[in-house]
Amino acid sequence: MNKINDIIHDSIILSYRVDFVKNKILIYLLSYDNKRYVVNFSEVLTHKFDCILSDKSNIVFNITIKDINLFLEQNKYLLENLNNMSWPISYKNISELEKFLKSKNYKYIIISSSLGMDGWILAKTIDINKY
Repeated sequence: MNKINDIIHDSIILSYRVDFVKNKILIYLLSYDNKRYVVNFSEVLTHKFDCILSDKSNIVFNITIKDINLFLEQNKYLLENLNNMSWPISYKNISELEKFLKSKNYKYIIISSSLGMDGWILAKTIDINKY
């Protein structure tokens, strides 16, 4: 993750694309040295973005991978209230969801911002490439 953060720190989010068919999220960035990158999240289960600004003011601070237990703790309210809607999957209790997420190797990926868009993604892989 350090390599990714070295590249993306203080980058401007130009756009992002959610592909529900391919279970991917692509975030397009412009780095402080005017290079363009795309961060690719694959095998995405779900995501939540907040504070999205409509101009070029969405600036990434960093991206971190955290333990699934932190996802369960930080999103307890959502999990309790959206379980009847099969979000993020259909499950009987939090323990069952935890076992599923861990057995399938999902990562809790947090996007922190200096300004604007932040949030999280549950995905299996993350990589970055120039475009």
